[in-house]
Amino acid sequence: MITKSRILAGLSSISVLVSACGIRVPDIQEFGDSDAQSQMVQSIVHNINCELRDSFSEIYSKRSRTYFDDWGVQSLLSLTIAEKVSVSPSANWMPHGPVSTVFNLSGGGSLSSEATRIDKLNTFNTVKELRDMGPCDSKGRPGGFMLMQSDLKLREWLYDTLAVQETRQGNFDDKALTKDVVFHEIKFVVSSTGEVSPAWKLTRATINNTGTLFSTNRDRTHDLQITLGPTDRQDPGPGKVKPRGPPRPGFTAANTALSGDIAASVASGIKRGLEQ
Repeated sequence: MITKSRILAGLSSISVLVSACGIRVPDIQEFGDSDAQSQMVQSIVHNINCELRDSFSEIYSKRSRTYFDDWGVQSLLSLTIAEKVSVSPSANWMPHGPVSTVFNLSGGGSLSSEATRIDKLNTFNTVKELRDMGPCDSKGRPGGFMLMQSDLKLREWLYDTLAVQETRQGNFDDKALTKDVVFHEIKFVVSSTGEVSPAWKLTRATINNTGTLFSTNRDRTHDLQITLGPTDRQDPGPGKVKPRGPPRPGFTAANTALSGDIAASVASGIKRGLEQ
């Protein structure tokens, strides 16, 4: 015989079992993706590197010099995956006997859990280093979804800035001015949802006759920020002398990259807060 206590106990067990999906650390790769996580990250980084190499190789094949000859390139890759699971079981129980015609017992509950994973990877190369690498083999670029796309529009943006320089609408080539920075950001946000709403009608009880028993949501955000600016050779920072050793991001370029990272983090936090 199915009793009220057994029904509620069963629904509670389902809630605890299913909600564990939103407590574990989310995977970067999509569900059912045969590629390992490390392979996916390597493919994204390789594609970004190829985007930089191909862009500069094409530009310098048509120009002997540009305003960014001695500049450096910072690339900040951010991968954010958020998974949320909600369970909202309900039950309507009718006791034995004539009292069932005037009395029944309804119960329900809800339980939700959310897990967010944020991974970041920051790299730096000088324009000269990227030029020396040469273009990528087109067959070696992975291509595909979000940041795996074969064209991230960096080349197009660099040509736009060169047009600004050549028409003297702006002057990035003044060596006395070290506060010039070029910034390019690409962000992909994909959200998928699913829900299950089964219902069972028994002799003395109806389980989940209204509402959604189980729902799940997975948000993926791929964000790439590319900051192109003078190195610490040209822009060491206020009151600092030019450092020795390998070039690093200049003062203004480093601050611009940091501001972009902070802005993206704040926007992501606000978005998650509004969705809760």
